[in-house]
Amino acid sequence: MYNKCLLPMALAIFLVCVAPICGETDSIPSLIKQGEEFWDRGDVEHAASVWEQVVRLLTSEKEKPAFSQMSGDTIDTLIRLSDAYQALGHHRKALSAFESALPLIRKSEDKSRNALFFSAFGDVHLSLGNMTEAFNHLEEAETVARSAENPHVLAAVLNNFGNLFVSDGNYQGAVEIYDECLGLLDTSEASETAEAFVLKSRIFVNLVSAITESGTGDDIRQALDDARDHIGPLPDSREKAEDMIALSIVIGRMRSLAIRSEINVDTSQLTAHSHALLDEAKKIAEYMKNSHLISYSHGEMGKLYEEEKRYAEAIRLTRRAVFFAEQGKHPEILYLWQCQMGRLRKAQGRTEDAIKSYESAISTLNPIRQELFKGYRSGKDAFNENIKPVYLGLAELLLEQAESVESVKLEALSVKLEALSSKRGAPRSERKAGTAKPDESPLTASSLQLTASSLPLTAYEQKLREARDVMELLKTAELQNFFDDECVTARQNTTLNRTAPHTAVLYPIMFPEKLAILLTLPDGMKAVSISTDAEHVRETALNFRMQLQTRPTNQFFYEAQQLHDWLIRPVETLLTAQKIDTLIIVPDGALRLIPFSTLHDGEHYLVERYAIATIPGVTLTDAPKPLDPKKSDTLLAGLSESVQGFPRLPSVSKELQDIQTIMNAKVVLKDQDYTIENLTNEFRHHPYAVVHLATHGVFGGSQEESFLLTYDSKLTMNHLERLIGLGRFRDQQVELLTLSACQTAQGDERAALGLAGVALKAGVRGAIATLWYVDDEATARVVKEFYKQLRKPSISKAKALQNAQKELIAQRRYRHPGYWAPFLLMGNWL
Repeated sequence: MYNKCLLPMALAIFLVCVAPICGETDSIPSLIKQGEEFWDRGDVEHAASVWEQVVRLLTSEKEKPAFSQMSGDTIDTLIRLSDAYQALGHHRKALSAFESALPLIRKSEDKSRNALFFSAFGDVHLSLGNMTEAFNHLEEAETVARSAENPHVLAAVLNNFGNLFVSDGNYQGAVEIYDECLGLLDTSEASETAEAFVLKSRIFVNLVSAITESGTGDDIRQALDDARDHIGPLPDSREKAEDMIALSIVIGRMRSLAIRSEINVDTSQLTAHSHALLDEAKKIAEYMKNSHLISYSHGEMGKLYEEEKRYAEAIRLTRRAVFFAEQGKHPEILYLWQCQMGRLRKAQGRTEDAIKSYESAISTLNPIRQELFKGYRSGKDAFNENIKPVYLGLAELLLEQAESVESVKLEALSVKLEALSSKRGAPRSERKAGTAKPDESPLTASSLQLTASSLPLTAYEQKLREARDVMELLKTAELQNFFDDECVTARQNTTLNRTAPHTAVLYPIMFPEKLAILLTLPDGMKAVSISTDAEHVRETALNFRMQLQTRPTNQFFYEAQQLHDWLIRPVETLLTAQKIDTLIIVPDGALRLIPFSTLHDGEHYLVERYAIATIPGVTLTDAPKPLDPKKSDTLLAGLSESVQGFPRLPSVSKELQDIQTIMNAKVVLKDQDYTIENLTNEFRHHPYAVVHLATHGVFGGSQEESFLLTYDSKLTMNHLERLIGLGRFRDQQVELLTLSACQTAQGDERAALGLAGVALKAGVRGAIATLWYVDDEATARVVKEFYKQLRKPSISKAKALQNAQKELIAQRRYRHPGYWAPFLLMGNWL
């Protein structure tokens, strides 16, 4: 028999791995059956506990002759256990179980089971985002499966291979693989067995999902009809309910694409299909008393009613979804329904109740979110689709409350000023412009705003801070997600509720239907809302980034001014009033991919008016501390030669020589001397405050794809963290890390997370790096001028970089921002 793993409903995953449930042994049939019963009821935790016991019992006999090779029951139970671990979010635990069993499986001669073992092993790697390992194990599984000449096994293996293709964005390739799976099952002698029908059902769901992303309207409609025709007649079972819910979720994706006119399908018919599928799934789940599936069917039905604006019915269903998720202890889906309840209550105008629902969702989510980052095998971004909206929903409500508080205060102030005006003479409507008495000021909108801002707006600011605190949790979660490191957490050394004189913190938040800007000034926090949606801002930012890297055209000016109008112009009056000269940016989403220094007001770049620094989050930044370069040892290292397929950097020699002279550096590791071993020795034995690495750096979409090049190897962010950490107990720690030849994948918002968090991850106070690879000579000029400026008394790092960039702007050859703009100062700006 060949069954499959539990659909990971918590993340609305449609790509489902296939795992075996083969025959039972005579020694432990009751335990295996008990685990199955727990599993069918949705009690995954108890199922895992039972299967752990089964594996222990089986492997305890491994020294006996009968168990010299791994038994079939052990393989089957191990894969069941892996399914349970992944359903619970314990993906690394599942990986560990497979790795420990690998030496024994190599001795097994059961080709069918071996193929399914390596297929499941590959699927676990896929769930963890380890694409190379996933491919290698699935490739081995396919080889073994083809030699076994068992079409069921080969179809199960290829299904997981199709999931790998989808995860890599190759939807058409996945469609071809799923079609091959179905063909194998149709030609099999056992094509009419229950096991074949179950396997085909899951492959059909995966096929519909892939075609939705790559096919035409006709293709999608045909695939959906085929899937419904196959699943509908199946006997009632947990698998059937899972597939119906999964298919309904895919249909929801279709509706979204159809509403945006990206595919041509009838949305009303799709909605009817979803209702029918979820209604039947709910009945099956209730009959089987599977709390997980009962909760999921109610929750998804509630979402349908939400889309139809039938809020009372949606709330009733969502309440039941919450109840069964709580009863069955399923936090991985509970937070989804709590968030859904927040949206519904907001739609009804019940703001306080909505806030409570979102707070409950975040309370549920925070302890488990690191596990939820894994297990998502589709090409979609699980974090942005399922995690981020929870935090954004609460932050938006808190900002709306702040606006309400501000509105009440302004209205009260307006009444008082109107009364004062009446006492001083004729009604305002009868007074002529310019006739105010010397001790009076005209009552304009701007004067009203400034007067209101000078009042103690305690409740207003408190709500703004609460909204920012929610966003800080989100930014911490994003960095933990990228670096796969729970230790990347808020440092909480600074709150920045007030800034130093002449300094402001600009904190844009991209909500689905508007852009908000939190501005922290020396006299407190303010907020501004701009009428543009997140997708518009994102597209503009991505186009801007692309245009900036296309020298020497000036096609970037439109986007530069548009972004300036959204992000800077609404707060210009406040910045001018406070005589701000340093802007600290906390970018969000695609805004991490652009240098704010290049925003343009029609006459000047932003960097010509402000020194600019970027921080990943307010609580993710150490309290700012100035650097004394005259008392700081400097370590220089870099590559001028071409190594490991990367081009040479001919100006590096001169760059290192110039900085050595400016900073009086005693140690320079260049080319053959620039090795991880030599770096390790330097960090182990000497305290450095400034580290300058002139080498190729790559920030990709994951931590594994991000590294700095050395002569003999690649230095990962984890390795860099360990190197710098060698001096963590010294009085002198690294204050500034400069990476002068980096590049961040264009258009990849996840890659930008790596760059944004480089200072935090490396364990340094501040870092300078580039968003894209810069002209070698221009790089040398910028960094040389930066260090010259840094040597001046009482100049901040932000000011030093500003002056270096202005130096290039003044030169005709380097005026285009492609030369000077990608240099970003991240972290401590003083």
